[in-house]
Amino acid sequence: AIGPLAVGHTSVGCGGGDICKSATDPPMDIFGGCPGVWKGKCADRLPRYLAFLMQKGDSMEGKTLLVHAGMRKTASSTLQQMFHRNSDILLDHGILYPKLGTSSYNHRPLGKEIAAKGFDILPHCAEQLRNEMAQSPCHTVLLSYEGWSHSEVATRFFKELASLLDVRLSALLIVRKPEDYLNSYYSREIANFRTSVSFPQFFEKHLTADHVRYLSALDLWQKTADAEFIAVPLNGSSRLESAVLERLGVNESRIRFVNTSNEAKSAYEIEVFRRINQRRKIKSILSFPNMRKQSKEIIGRNCSTEISSKNAFYGITDDMAHKVKVCLEKDLDKFSEAVWDKQWSEVFPNAFKPTKSLSVIEPEKLSDFERTEFDAVVRKSERDIRILHQAHKSAEQDA
Repeated sequence: AIGPLAVGHTSVGCGGGDICKSATDPPMDIFGGCPGVWKGKCADRLPRYLAFLMQKGDSMEGKTLLVHAGMRKTASSTLQQMFHRNSDILLDHGILYPKLGTSSYNHRPLGKEIAAKGFDILPHCAEQLRNEMAQSPCHTVLLSYEGWSHSEVATRFFKELASLLDVRLSALLIVRKPEDYLNSYYSREIANFRTSVSFPQFFEKHLTADHVRYLSALDLWQKTADAEFIAVPLNGSSRLESAVLERLGVNESRIRFVNTSNEAKSAYEIEVFRRINQRRKIKSILSFPNMRKQSKEIIGRNCSTEISSKNAFYGITDDMAHKVKVCLEKDLDKFSEAVWDKQWSEVFPNAFKPTKSLSVIEPEKLSDFERTEFDAVVRKSERDIRILHQAHKSAEQDA
């Protein structure tokens, strides 16, 4: 009866073949209501229901715990919001995106708990996941937090968790060119008031850091956690969400993609942030509650000026590109050959080449008029932040 049911969206056990309102109606809890009565369930949900009947009472053997571990600055939020928004469709494909340790859309709270408490939360975590897996027919459990890529604590935790659940462990990593990653990472650190150094200084400091080395993440997950490793390149050759869904074996025709707002700051804005970060008194003010978020909004409002001196912008210079090649090429090739059976430059054709980026600005190269405007924006932003801080202090005193 599956064929006719699928065409007519006829529900089963609803009083002799009632017609469901829509194939997209949210599925009823299959544990709710009278046993054997499948109220309001359309035929496109039938495979899930039958799978539940067949898997009920099965062991966890043959299932997979898939950990999307990052990396940072690789559209993690976009992927996580897609997983969260389409959790019902993923479940139709046998993939559970669990509620355990989630905030609004990712498993960051679980990541923080693991970092803080380690194996102390392992029994509770295993019990909660086992309960969710028992209630939802699935072959894969997907957890997502970008802070797990290079975390030895997390890899050991998930190895033990997979052992407790008697499931296979796999790690999913999204990778991009290190030079692009560093550029994006710099913008984030500046906009979060965490650094005030110039981009060349930041580049030099972080180029050899462990979080830029994908090979160390591969070794950590394969050797420490004994996990299968899946890598997806963020190289512009295809839509990242589509590439990830393909690796997960999910048909994207029903997927509701997420249009996330781009948090990237303009080059002008980033340099204003950097100048503000250099003011020691402002840094102390930013430690007050809510001041960081409101200060970001102030700087964003003040940075509406357009820059015509395009030569003031710069990104990855010839010298920087050469340093990436010297420092990282061997590691990147080993990683690429291990996961894709190709050299890094075959997967990323523009690797180790200078790129013109609009994420960094050199005020010295602005015209006299633009430099005057730039200095005025910095002063106005600093003044507005001080006024806001004073208003907060007055409100506290009044309270």
